Amino acid sequence: MATQVLCRLVTMDDTFKVVWTASNGAEAVERCAQNRPDLILMDLVMPVMDGCEATRRIMASTPCPILLVTSTIKGHMDLVYGALSCGALDVTTTPVVGDKRDSDNGSLLRKKIYTLIHLSDETVETVETKAARSPTKLRDQTGLNLPDSRVPIITIGASSGGPAELSKLLAGLDPSLTAACVIAQHIDAEFIPGLEHWLNSQTQLPVCVAAEDSLIRPGRVYLSDSTSHLRLTDTYRFQYTNRSQGTFICPSIDTLMGSVADHGSKASTGILLTGMGRDGANGLLEMALAGMSTLVQTPESAIIPSMPKAAIALHNNHQIRTPQMISKWLSLTYTGRQTTGVTYA
Repeated sequence: MATQVLCRLVTMDDTFKVVWTASNGAEAVERCAQNRPDLILMDLVMPVMDGCEATRRIMASTPCPILLVTSTIKGHMDLVYGALSCGALDVTTTPVVGDKRDSDNGSLLRKKIYTLIHLSDETVETVETKAARSPTKLRDQTGLNLPDSRVPIITIGASSGGPAELSKLLAGLDPSLTAACVIAQHIDAEFIPGLEHWLNSQTQLPVCVAAEDSLIRPGRVYLSDSTSHLRLTDTYRFQYTNRSQGTFICPSIDTLMGSVADHGSKASTGILLTGMGRDGANGLLEMALAGMSTLVQTPESAIIPSMPKAAIALHNNHQIRTPQMISKWLSLTYTGRQTTGVTYA
């Protein structure tokens, strides 16, 4: 019944065509090998083989974009983040249909599919063209060598495939870190508490969702919620702002990085990881032009290389490293054992 409802909701838009359905994970693996689609909607709790194992097998044998669609969030966050770690692009809740006031009749699901298609269609050339039309202005570089007592901020942006890469990066961080990490990860708001819990199990640093108007403290990892855009204020506090009109994704990496470029310590660092589209490319450039260190995940190691490629196209002086190498660089840089000018090769 659930499969039939999803098929009906998806095909309400004649842009989409359902090429096959499967009643369990094992059947999905087999059908994908026979007829690989443009996108798979994958449930998590299924008989024979769950969605996490099915995702792992599909991504290992016949890689295909996978959107997790599940109603079983409570008690199954390990499956959610296990599947995301195996290469699923994103996750959303199963649509609520019927006469209830909270019924969305599939519009949110179709919007998620549209967003994935929209982002995957964006190219590096598009980024370069937009940058040429609206070049980022060079910021005032005076006073960059003056003493700065503010906490350095490690700003990390990630999208599709991000949870797995965040796990690799955070796992290697030294617990005596003298900087604060602030993460903007594109993911539905319902899954932020689970992401907070899961990342806490992956690192020795405490992870929490950034609270409005709270001060930033070193040695902590802050997550942006996904209902608004997170930014740093001139008083060094967190502030959430409403979504911009026409914005496809939330939280905006560009908004967060741009605010750190404006108000953050000059010893701060910007990092852009895997993802579709170009969010974060302009923000990372702003941080670079403000005299801050900037690093980009190697496109070859990214599950989805679009965002790293977009950042590199805008600015070819970013350091390009795998998440594990970035982690080592950060630990060397922000534990007092070496200066912030260290380059880890």
